[in-house]
Amino acid sequence: ILMLLYREQKAKNKALNSLSIQNKKILAMHDVLEEQRDNLDKLNATKDKFFSIIAHDLKNPFGSISGLSEQMVENFDEFDDDMKRKVMNTIHKAAKQALDLLENLLQWARSQTGRLNFEPKDIKLNELVKRIISLVEVQAMNKDITISTQLDDDDEVFADTDMLETTIRNLLSNAIKYTNPSGTIKITSNSTDEKIQISVIDDGVGIAEENLNKLFKINSKFSSDGTASEKGTGLGLILCKEYVDRHQGEIYAKSKLDKGSKFTLVLKKHGVNLHLD
Repeated sequence: ILMLLYREQKAKNKALNSLSIQNKKILAMHDVLEEQRDNLDKLNATKDKFFSIIAHDLKNPFGSISGLSEQMVENFDEFDDDMKRKVMNTIHKAAKQALDLLENLLQWARSQTGRLNFEPKDIKLNELVKRIISLVEVQAMNKDITISTQLDDDDEVFADTDMLETTIRNLLSNAIKYTNPSGTIKITSNSTDEKIQISVIDDGVGIAEENLNKLFKINSKFSSDGTASEKGTGLGLILCKEYVDRHQGEIYAKSKLDKGSKFTLVLKKHGVNLHLD
């Protein structure tokens, strides 16, 4: 009888022990699920806020286009050539603002849904930057802004061509937007054996210190008008951050009001042992 009781108690203790382990596992899984649910709730709230901001930004240019084009239709014969030119110029700026926002939004949406191809390779930095400068040349000439480069001909970066080009073009376009007429912009590089820093430096209006931490964040989209009243979307820098994160790199900004800004990318120089997705 004692032996049977001993065996029964031993089996009961083993079952309780197993049950305790299972309970601990369930509690641990519950904590993980709670954390994931909280993160998902925060992410959904952030994206809801982001899309409400984007909807507002889209409403403004389309409202301008609709209102001004209606004026043109109703008062075409009464407007003189100067007024027609002024109205058409305003419509053109509003249309370009909406198009820029839609293009950035499309790129961001593709990156979020995983439909954006990621094909990193060795890229000659000097050649890429020259091509990007040619794309924004007219934009800079309209404000008499000088763009110079301090790049080594041998500089290479391991990156996806389209993503890197979009990132640098966004930074350069922003620099032009916030640089005063007759100002200067420099694109520089600084490399080590493993990494390369690419910086876009301007002598423009700068960014207040309290606004620096709002950059690159989807839940605190920050934007202001350029020195020629150019409209910003605030989405370009968010897209830059998405692309740089995909490369397991870094992006940061330094700036002082009325002194200018410096935006820097830090990327890998080589594709060896990067373990990229």
